[in-house]
Amino acid sequence: MLKSFIPTVICLAFIIPTLCSNCGSTRYAPERMVGVTMVAPRMASDTNPLVAAREMGFGWTAFVPYAFVRRDSARVQYEEVEQRIMWGESVAGIKHSIRWAREQGMKVMLKPQVWCGRTWIGALTFNNEQDWAIFEESYRRYILIMAKTAESEGVELLCIGTELSPQALARTAYWQQLIAEIRRVYRGKITYSANWDNWDRFPYWSDLDYIGLGSYFPLDSAAMPDKNDLKKAWKPVVKRIGMHADSLKKSVLFTEMGYLGVPGCCGKLWELEPRRDTLPVSAECQARAFEVLLEVFSEQHWWSGGFVWKYHPTHLMKPRYGDKDYDIQGKPAGKVFESFLKMK
Repeated sequence: MLKSFIPTVICLAFIIPTLCSNCGSTRYAPERMVGVTMVAPRMASDTNPLVAAREMGFGWTAFVPYAFVRRDSARVQYEEVEQRIMWGESVAGIKHSIRWAREQGMKVMLKPQVWCGRTWIGALTFNNEQDWAIFEESYRRYILIMAKTAESEGVELLCIGTELSPQALARTAYWQQLIAEIRRVYRGKITYSANWDNWDRFPYWSDLDYIGLGSYFPLDSAAMPDKNDLKKAWKPVVKRIGMHADSLKKSVLFTEMGYLGVPGCCGKLWELEPRRDTLPVSAECQARAFEVLLEVFSEQHWWSGGFVWKYHPTHLMKPRYGDKDYDIQGKPAGKVFESFLKMK
C-alpha cells in the first residue's frame, strides 16, 4: 500500500504460464501469480462476488482483514467474532470468503495488515519499552489468529505483515521468534509486504518464501507517459530488484500493484490520492501503466507476479471515486489483464 491507506480488501490472483524471455535463467518459483484486489464485503451475501473475477481469468483469492491501532494506544485491536466496520474482516467472514473462492476453483492468499489511526503504519514508533511490548504481543496474537485460520482452511499463502516501520522491524529477536512460531502453526508459504522505498532493508527475507513488496514506484508524473519512457524509468528498479532476488535465490511477488484512473498515475500516487476529487478521469493512463508493468516484469525470471489493487464486489459496494479509483473493472486496464491472462 501507500502512505495513504485504502479500505480493507480481498485480493485475487491467477497462476499463468511462465513468460520468461530469459530462457537461460532458472525461475525461483514454479508458478507465476497475477491477480486483482477485491474490497472486503461489509456484509454477508448469497451471491458469490468472485464469479466475475474468475471470468476475467483470475484464479487466486487473497483476503486482507485489517486490525487497528488507535491514536491513544499501542495495542493492535482485532475482534475475531465481529469487526466494527467490515464483515469480511472477521474470522467468520474470512472463512465464508474462502468458500466463495473454492467454489470458483481459486487458491487463497491471506494478507492481514494494520490500520494506524495516529499515522501511516510505516511511520509508527514508540518511545518506551512498555508500549513496544504491548504492540508486539497484540500483533503476535493477531497474526497467529490469521496463521491458524490459514492452516485450518488450507490457505496456500500467508503474508505476515505490511509496510511496518523500520523501527518495528529492527527488533530482531521478536521477529525471528514470531516467524518461527508462525511456521509451527502454518504449513503453507509465507511472505511479507514491504513498502516500495525500503523493501531491500527488510532483514528477514531469508526466512520467508517470497520477497514481497508494493510496486508503487514513482516513475513518470506526465499526464500520459510514453510507453518507452516508462520502460526506461523501470530499468534501474528492475536491475536493483533483480540483483537482490538473485543474491537470495528467491522470487519476487508484488503483494500490491495499483494505479489510480487519473492523469499522472505513474508518478507519486500518495500525492494524487488526496486530490482525486479535483482530478479528471484517465482510464487510458491507468491501462498504459499496467501494460508496461506486465511487459517489463513478465520477462524477469525472478518475478512471481503480483496482486492488482483493487477489485470491488459490485453488488455489495461501489467504488467511492468512480472511474478515478484503483479498481480495473469495466476499464481498459481490465482488458489489459484479460488479454495477459489468456496468453499461453
